[in-house]
Amino acid sequence: AYIGSMSSYSFFPNETIDISGNVVSTNMVAYLMPCLEGSEKSSIQQGAGLALLSSSKEKEEAAVEFVKWLTSTEINLEVASELSYLSVNENITDTKSLENNEKFDEKMIMVLDIGMKQSSEYNMVIGFDFDNSYSVRTSLNTLTENMCEEGREEFLSYIDTSGFTFETAYSNMKYNEKFEIWKEEVKKLFK
Repeated sequence: AYIGSMSSYSFFPNETIDISGNVVSTNMVAYLMPCLEGSEKSSIQQGAGLALLSSSKEKEEAAVEFVKWLTSTEINLEVASELSYLSVNENITDTKSLENNEKFDEKMIMVLDIGMKQSSEYNMVIGFDFDNSYSVRTSLNTLTENMCEEGREEFLSYIDTSGFTFETAYSNMKYNEKFEIWKEEVKKLFK
């Protein structure tokens, strides 16, 4: 399993190697940012930005022309397809227009659909929208990474030490119990 940002889609492989060494297709899905029950739908807006600083008239005019070029429909589509960022061009407002563009595969369109839905239905915040949120975010990342690593080690020990098959090791993992433990640990981060 992998949890990441929308922009990481472009790095997500279409295939991977399973524990037996077989090449298998990956199954990637995108979801709206989960929100705690009763909380406001909000998501951290991140991404690249541009700034135009005071300079000579010629440099400022050149910078403005560059921004116009970068945000033009053709170039902004290129940026969106390469980086999996939402377009900033108002002519690109839904993914239906991208379905016949060879630069946008089905998975990318799914990711951009979720991004557009989230940016229109959620309160998009810059930075963090509650006290101590950076600490919570890094703690959540560490918690998730550690639990995934522990689970992987446990799974591999079933195969390596116990000689279980992949299926038997999987059935012994008790994923629902592990998820409940993870969920309780996440709740502690917000107290």
